[in-house]
Amino acid sequence: MIAMSDATLQVASAPVRGAGALRALVRRRHAVPMRSSPDGIAQEHAMFYARGSTLHSTREYLAHALTAEALDAVLARLSSEDRLLMETASVTDDVPYHVALNLWRSADIELAGTDPYWAEHAGAEAIRVRGMQLYAGLIQKPTPDEFLDQHISLFQRYYRPGDIKVTARTAGRATVRLIGFEAGDRLFCRRLTGGWLAGIEIAGAREPKVTHARCVLEGDLFCEWDVRWK
Repeated sequence: MIAMSDATLQVASAPVRGAGALRALVRRRHAVPMRSSPDGIAQEHAMFYARGSTLHSTREYLAHALTAEALDAVLARLSSEDRLLMETASVTDDVPYHVALNLWRSADIELAGTDPYWAEHAGAEAIRVRGMQLYAGLIQKPTPDEFLDQHISLFQRYYRPGDIKVTARTAGRATVRLIGFEAGDRLFCRRLTGGWLAGIEIAGAREPKVTHARCVLEGDLFCEWDVRWK
């Protein structure tokens, strides 16, 4: 489990829309769209992708956060296609983003009642463990400023298309914005909140605090995080 003793997580308030309307919005935006092949047969294709490492790190977190029976229940709610991708995708493979969403939503059914911040904890662990194994050069910077200033995108190592951009900077504070990628569910936003916290902490931040300040799922034009440290 992740110790969050000196760190602070703040999550945006509950969505303005009702749960039913929000779920309908998520399903509409992230349903696998259809296209026609030359022979006129409809085929599925994905618009958004996650790296296999996202699935691997989530499952690794769930393996120690849940009992074996509860983990089996999480996986049982997934389709056979989703489970196959989880088992066969390498850490660098692109997989349809809706597979990650389905896994997080199923995990939330098991964990929301006992650990309301599980998604933040899972995001932090993904950076601290699997992230450091794969991308230590991008994460382990001497200072938080160098972590923010790097030209290679850590976000694009996990998702595509889109990126996270720094839109404002002052001493010990930065505003970062998600562009070109639809979160689809606040579980994604919460996972990134934990990931940002872990990233700047590894880069030497003292008393880091990450707030998901704006969210498209609450009616804002974009998702934005306020990142502070000493």
